[in-house]
Amino acid sequence: MRNESIICIPAEARGVRLSEYLAQKHILFHADCGGRGVCGNCRAEIVCGRFFLDKECTRPALPDREGTVRTCCVYCGAEESQIRLCIPPQMTGTPSRDSDTVPYGGTHTSQRETSLGLALDIGTTTLVLAMVDLDTESVLKTVSRLNPQAVYGADVLSRISAIAKNQQALAQMRVDLLDSIKEMLSALELPEDLRAEKMTVTANTTMLHIFCGVSPVSMGTYPFLPSFTEKKTYSGRDFDLPVKQIIVLPSVSAFIGADIVSGVVWSGLAHREDASLLIDLGTNGEIVLCTGASRGGLLYAASAAAGPAFEGAGISSGIGAIDGAVCHVGLGIQEQIVLETINGGPPIGICGSGLIDMIAALLKKRVIGTDGCLPSGTYIYALEDAGQLSLNAEDIRVFQLAKSAVRAAIEVLITYAGLTLEDIRTVYIAGGMGYHMRASSAIDVGLLPSEFINKVVPVGNSALEGAIRCLYCESDMSAADEISALCKTVDLTQQPTFTDAFMRNMSFPNIYKEVLS
Repeated sequence: MRNESIICIPAEARGVRLSEYLAQKHILFHADCGGRGVCGNCRAEIVCGRFFLDKECTRPALPDREGTVRTCCVYCGAEESQIRLCIPPQMTGTPSRDSDTVPYGGTHTSQRETSLGLALDIGTTTLVLAMVDLDTESVLKTVSRLNPQAVYGADVLSRISAIAKNQQALAQMRVDLLDSIKEMLSALELPEDLRAEKMTVTANTTMLHIFCGVSPVSMGTYPFLPSFTEKKTYSGRDFDLPVKQIIVLPSVSAFIGADIVSGVVWSGLAHREDASLLIDLGTNGEIVLCTGASRGGLLYAASAAAGPAFEGAGISSGIGAIDGAVCHVGLGIQEQIVLETINGGPPIGICGSGLIDMIAALLKKRVIGTDGCLPSGTYIYALEDAGQLSLNAEDIRVFQLAKSAVRAAIEVLITYAGLTLEDIRTVYIAGGMGYHMRASSAIDVGLLPSEFINKVVPVGNSALEGAIRCLYCESDMSAADEISALCKTVDLTQQPTFTDAFMRNMSFPNIYKEVLS
């Protein structure tokens, strides 16, 4: 289930934190907690050599009973060493395209001269690049890669913290990002003598700052002010990319980025007659509410600090939405757990949508209580290949915090706009998890209110779709600027009802009766 690599550490690396050395050498691994020594996902087995607890190499680090150390907690010694690093499959696998974007109709084969455009979505977890025929407005090909910045943490605040501690981390993150973009360009097989006319770039505000080489540190502490939110235009030479023009799409605020603006553009949310929501379930839960044309077409947005649980990070058997990830879980005959994986491969872990299904199923089986209590401590599901999926009490707690933050944000934002849950007519769910998520399970676990039943529309990677539209449609590009200027960000921490809503939604709904009836 995991790839193992032997890594040689030279004596010249003395005094360098092991995790930082691996990141400098572009060796990918998971560091969900951002190097705080909490998650344990960056552990490595010591094959030979010594590591230390301090830069001066005076306090030797003792490995645990399995012979491993946490790479973020130890420093390289003054002798050549070797470690065995277990690399999670999501760091080496290719993300499922279905989890990133609605499938396209095929690859362009015409031999005519084509005017090409590129649309790039820089996700916290995944990068997706689309090549577009600007004349026919059709997508020719898409490629994706995992964001190499994952070694600095699973969420944007971890990466901001890494840059705050070491300004060199910003340059390293940018270099790693641009290298991955160049790899994706090679995978697109652009003709050597052809430069794309333009590329639109969408991302959350932190990722856009890193892409542009601008420090995001000011967004890490109150009052969370970004250095820029407006649209920016560059030459491809500024990034050493084979593109004539690069357009960085506008954001709204520190935590409502261009990815959300792009999603609003593509979904047409701002032009609907009735009140509608766009919910992006990623490492943050970003929500945009449009009151509808009949109520003035006002736009409100909020960001809930959900953490990376919806993307499989920080969960004991969690994994990104790649081939083999458990994306659906159901109850079969005699309430037996039944699994479904992305593209039908053998299960290697559970992604966000599968986690929601699994918890909903265990609630129905009464394995989990409505308070989130797991009496057995750990739930084990044995796999056919002798492996297992596990769900422990801490996993459930992490999920409760994530779902409660999003649910409370939905309720507070709707109330702030003077609406009720019943007023919402359409709920667009964006992001990789939204593509696979079952609305019924999301309601069963309390992530979404029951009033949203039959109103949920999964839209996949609406950020990329919006960036594609902005490539060839000037009115959509103008709409992005307008949305950025008019959308009002609601600071949930300043809303007196948020804490009460958050605590209330920590519990799971009682859905036992549905199974017994």
